[in-house]
Amino acid sequence: MGCELSVAPEIGMAATDPDRVRLMWLAALVEGVNTALGHGTGDISVVQRIEAVAWIGSPDFDDVCGFIGIEPSVVLMQIETLREAGLPFEVEVWR
Repeated sequence: MGCELSVAPEIGMAATDPDRVRLMWLAALVEGVNTALGHGTGDISVVQRIEAVAWIGSPDFDDVCGFIGIEPSVVLMQIETLREAGLPFEVEVWR
């Protein structure tokens, strides 16, 4: 697993508004998880990492997963596996 969010070219500018909103929430999830794991983009402060760790598993985290249409418990299991392996969180977006 790598650290990038890949979006199929077919989605691009022709995406419907719900698709774009879903992709926005997906990007927020990926960045939040990677920040918590220490793999976020840019310089990550200790405070940002602590806040990201606290966010994982919170009601807001559950809401974001719901907006995307994925089960929070599945994401939490994936995060634990990645944390143990020292790897970043990656999501592939398929049409």
